[in-house]
Amino acid sequence: MRLFIPDINLSEISLKLISKYLVKSDTIEYFYSDNGIFSINNNKIIKYKIIDKNKEDYKLHVHNNEYINCIIDNSLFIIDEEYYQLPINHYSYVITKEYYILRENALVKLIIERYNNKIIDFYFIIKNNNTNINEDILTFLFDLSFIKNI
Repeated sequence: MRLFIPDINLSEISLKLISKYLVKSDTIEYFYSDNGIFSINNNKIIKYKIIDKNKEDYKLHVHNNEYINCIIDNSLFIIDEEYYQLPINHYSYVITKEYYILRENALVKLIIERYNNKIIDFYFIIKNNNTNINEDILTFLFDLSFIKNI
């Protein structure tokens, strides 16, 4: 599941502050058409399927009576099928997707997506909802200077 923090101003994110946590960076070219969303992986054209699932409000406890409003999105973006040709009418969109973790086997990954070197998305992938994920998310937010203390 993905956890979004809508009140974060993407233009205020300084990636230098969390560069030590960067574990992977992928450049992905998506192709959008009336037939769906595609990308090319390992020389194969892949069509994706979006499965909308419920979203829920979540309050991330910072300390005392201070909370950060979050949204948990359980929707899925999955590989649907292989195609052999892109639809004629399509446009491409190249993003860089960066993965940040605090430690090996972490329950939380911070994902930053960039287009033309500008941050366009910021969210956490979480494996399950427990206290440990709160601590990891707060550590990222603290290191990014979005919260003052944890």
